[in-house]
Amino acid sequence: MRQAKVTRTVLALFLLASAAGCSGGDSRRMYNAEEAIFKARKMNDELIVATMNPSFLEKTLEAYRAVVADYGKYSDGIEGMRELVVSAQMELAELEFRAGMLMAAREDFAAAYEMASGVPAARANALWSGAYISREAGDAASAIRLFSRFADEYLTAAAAAATARMNRRYLLTPLRIAELHLESGNEREAGAWLDRAEKLFEGLVESDSDSSLVREAHYNLVTARLQGGRWSKALDQINRMKGIYKNDVDTPSLLFLEARVQIDGFDRPAEGLRILGRIAADHPRSREAVSALLTAGGIHFRAREFRKAEELYRKILDGYPDAGTALAEARWQIAQIAEEEGRWLDASLGYKSIYTDFPGTLQGMESPLRIARHFRELGEAQALSGAYEQALAHYRKLSSDRYNTGIRIMAEEYLVRALTEQKKWKEAADHLLGLPSRYPDYHQFNRNCLLAASIYEKELGDAAKAAEILRDCAGRYSGTEIAAEAREQLERLERLE
Repeated sequence: MRQAKVTRTVLALFLLASAAGCSGGDSRRMYNAEEAIFKARKMNDELIVATMNPSFLEKTLEAYRAVVADYGKYSDGIEGMRELVVSAQMELAELEFRAGMLMAAREDFAAAYEMASGVPAARANALWSGAYISREAGDAASAIRLFSRFADEYLTAAAAAATARMNRRYLLTPLRIAELHLESGNEREAGAWLDRAEKLFEGLVESDSDSSLVREAHYNLVTARLQGGRWSKALDQINRMKGIYKNDVDTPSLLFLEARVQIDGFDRPAEGLRILGRIAADHPRSREAVSALLTAGGIHFRAREFRKAEELYRKILDGYPDAGTALAEARWQIAQIAEEEGRWLDASLGYKSIYTDFPGTLQGMESPLRIARHFRELGEAQALSGAYEQALAHYRKLSSDRYNTGIRIMAEEYLVRALTEQKKWKEAADHLLGLPSRYPDYHQFNRNCLLAASIYEKELGDAAKAAEILRDCAGRYSGTEIAAEAREQLERLERLE
């Protein structure tokens, strides 16, 4: 949703050109509006460096609001003014989103949608962003309503190709709606939206649109059918594509999809292995080759054919030194094989090498707790305590500013998990409560107040503190499903008094 600086530059040139066509008072107003939005953007850029200082954040938001309030009334009368005001409104909403002000952002995107009637790309972006924020905030009903409005307005047969030119991700909207319905337990509506997705992609496949869009629609059609468990139709589409896209990029990709259908849809692991082996043998430098080896190794592992599985994992380690996280996964699987076979020394050395060499991967996060689990199962209290201390030190190191935000967030989640496994409930709850302010862009942490309240009530026996947390949660996230759940839990606690 964030606008790139290059986009701002292009818009600025457009606005200057528009100003050149104005005269008298209109020209002066256009100049003043450009100056005002320039100052707001400068503050916005400085705010990023200032790590969201609250007072400066509010000043920046007010600068954008002033542009909209002062110049919105001239949108119809001065050429270029509508585009400028819409840009200010969009950037206001985007800034609120980055600051974790989800409901304010959603409201301001809704306002941008209404005022952007003559700016199609911004109007579409505003509507889609409002739906996305609703999903991030846990408001499934609003997300479904807004995504559905987007689909009705922008994904009709006549509009779909033009919408795709704005942003290809918009085409996946029906699939997002189906996921939301499925998460809500409404399989009938999910199926209806999958039907609609198929019709959308089928229409694009048969259209005379850009060849890259048609190709993407082919793949999206497979995705829709896989998501709905329509295995035979998915396989038919894959076979059709194999006849169209005969090149070194698409062939292994389609073979991999075919293998997944055989394995997940038709429960034919032997046929899946045959296809995966073909990818590894005939297309060893393709991006699917490593995935094929991992998938085949997993089939053998689940069948307890450990030697065959390990041979495939070692092919990755030996033949694909630049495979990134796949190397961590291969080492993880080899360590698991050693553990399954009772070779704990080999397994523990494997797990330690993973969190040393690949600390920021999922396997690197999981490995310290895997070691702790082993000692817990053996009942070795001293070794278990040492393993947890190592795990906590590992996660605290990874949550420092030395690492990117994605790694830090995952480390924070694992830190809480390590604390709860040790039944350090107060430390875990307090840590949960501190995370939303440290990671305002990661809105999943907004639910932490509910988890912390549950810990205080059920594990620490402190219903008063739980109620205090829930009151704060309901006020902070007013208008969201989080707030509704907090109020429901608070009412339950009050009835118990």
